[in-house]
Amino acid sequence: AVIGLWPALVIGLLVALPLALPPVLPMADLGGHLGRYAIQLDGGRDAQLAQWYTFRWLLIPNLGADVLVQALGPVMGLEPAVRAIAMLAVFLQAVGFLAVSRVVHGRITPFAIFALPFVYAHSLLYGFLNYTLSLGLLWCSLALWVAMSEGRARRSRWTVFALVATVMWACHLVGWALLCIAAGSYELWRQYERKGHRPVPAAIASIGPLSCLLVPWIVKLLTFQPATGAGKTSGFFRMADKLGELFQVFRDQWYPFDLVSVEIVVVIIVGSWFSRWTRLNRGLILAAAITAVCVIVVPDRLLGSFFADQRLIGPALLFALLAIDLSGRGPARLPRVLFAAAVLFAGARLVGNTVSLWQFGNRSANDLKVLAALPRHAQLVTFRAIACPPPIQWPFDRRTHLSGYAIERRHAFSNDQWEVPGAQLLHVHNPAAGRFEADDSQITYETPCRGDVGVVANAQQVP
Repeated sequence: AVIGLWPALVIGLLVALPLALPPVLPMADLGGHLGRYAIQLDGGRDAQLAQWYTFRWLLIPNLGADVLVQALGPVMGLEPAVRAIAMLAVFLQAVGFLAVSRVVHGRITPFAIFALPFVYAHSLLYGFLNYTLSLGLLWCSLALWVAMSEGRARRSRWTVFALVATVMWACHLVGWALLCIAAGSYELWRQYERKGHRPVPAAIASIGPLSCLLVPWIVKLLTFQPATGAGKTSGFFRMADKLGELFQVFRDQWYPFDLVSVEIVVVIIVGSWFSRWTRLNRGLILAAAITAVCVIVVPDRLLGSFFADQRLIGPALLFALLAIDLSGRGPARLPRVLFAAAVLFAGARLVGNTVSLWQFGNRSANDLKVLAALPRHAQLVTFRAIACPPPIQWPFDRRTHLSGYAIERRHAFSNDQWEVPGAQLLHVHNPAAGRFEADDSQITYETPCRGDVGVVANAQQVP
């Protein structure tokens, strides 16, 4: 299909539209991020907030949304700015899928349409805003890398991608790493074909073109900033968990629908390996294989960030999906049938996401009505009480960090903020709160359970 620039932009806007509808974005960690952004924008002017929180700018590889908030927040308000940034992350991903398909295969394949629902995958719904923004930059950057790999544009590619890689690194470290995998795989395979299928000369020839991707670390060294430390790393090689995470890529609200959606994508990918009706771009397949190995090797928690391995499953599937094109050997009707199926699949997923976001968003807005009665500068300890034993349910909790809105709307103290040295820039210091100073002191149980005394006893211990 020949889809030009304007139709691709329209598709990107349509895919981002579900985020414009709910009164509150029901993304699990977003409330916590919003509280941090409010402290960041205040800049220490509010003496009460400054008693409890310190925000200090440093060059770390996790600043994408933080920088945009700093630019947009004073102009349009914090909550509208955060919504706009979330929509931008979705828009860039959708347009990036189409762009990668166009430059790699010379056309938009139906498999790029099958990829569109991945914008509402696990990482976005959990509220990993910097990471999802970096994914949008990843797919657009990969399309640019491929487009500049041939002809006169290749002469300026090193300079262009020295800047692109630096922006990606500053946005999110994992997004930069995925760009290295994608560009490295594509370049290595391109050189492999140019060097007569000899791997060693191909690897040597790839070093120079790919060296631009290391420029961010040179920039980091030249800033001479003190080390900020690193968060905890744990959860290696939990293979059963990793297999289960594969089927949670589209986890939202409806278990059968979300599960079948993943199975459809897996069947398409595996089927393409054996069908003579399809052909595969080997560079993207190599990127998919390397990312899949990373899913196995990377732990559940890396440098303080949870779901480190699970975040990579979507990109691994996307590399494999976007690598597929039709060979022209199939039935004449096959492209039309596949496009119809892709539009049906993407449309059904996006309608489901829209309904789910609307339902959860209204529930969150209703929960937040309590803030109207909260005094400004209150010291707030919130508990998210879970049933014991925790219920086995497919929809995941969207309320854990709702109290972060109290910081933004009422300049209150909230115990849901987290500190991850080297990964984010907030420091919490409120000795009056005791052990209820920071995340995850807000998570408890309805009754004594698993070593926790329960919500009633915890509430009695609040200083």
